[in-house]
Amino acid sequence: MFGLLITVGLIFALAASSQDGDAPMLAVAAPEATPEPVIETRAPEDQTPTGKFTTATEIKPILEMTKAQWIGIREFNGQDLVYFTQLFSWRCGMWGMHYGLNGADPVTPMPLEPCNTEYAQPNVMVDIENFLPYIVQPLGSVEQVIVRVTFDDGTSQTESFERGNVRIP
Repeated sequence: MFGLLITVGLIFALAASSQDGDAPMLAVAAPEATPEPVIETRAPEDQTPTGKFTTATEIKPILEMTKAQWIGIREFNGQDLVYFTQLFSWRCGMWGMHYGLNGADPVTPMPLEPCNTEYAQPNVMVDIENFLPYIVQPLGSVEQVIVRVTFDDGTSQTESFERGNVRIP
C-alpha cells in the first residue's frame, strides 16, 4: 500500500533543447530546507505463510507479543546505544523501519539487512558491519524512542518507548 520515503532534496528537471539543436540540459534545483516525506504506492506482498517468518502475517503476532522488547537502551563506554535487535530479527516481513528520538516523528530510516533467503533461516544476520542493529547517541540524551515499522502487507505500526522502560544492562 504505502511506504514512506524521504526526499533527498534534489529535484531534477530536463530542460528543453536550445534552438540550435544542442542536447537537452539537466537542471538541478537547490535542496529544500526541510525534506518532505513522499508516499510511495506499493502492492502488498503475498502473505502465504511459509514457516520461515518472511511475511507480515507470520511476524506480526510475534512482534505484538514482544512489543515491550522492540528496542533497548544501554549506557556503554560513555554513550547511549539504542538497540533495535528484536525488530532486526523479524525484518523479513517488513518493508522498512523508521525512528524518532525524544518526541521527533519517526522519519529517520533504520537500514535493514535484506532477507537471506538462500539460508534455512532467512532472518539470519550475516552483514553486521553494514547493518548494525543499534545507533549511538550521547550519554543520557535518549529519553524516548518512537518506532514505526512498515510491514510487507502495506500496514504499519508505531510504538513509543520511554528510556526507563527499556533500559538494559
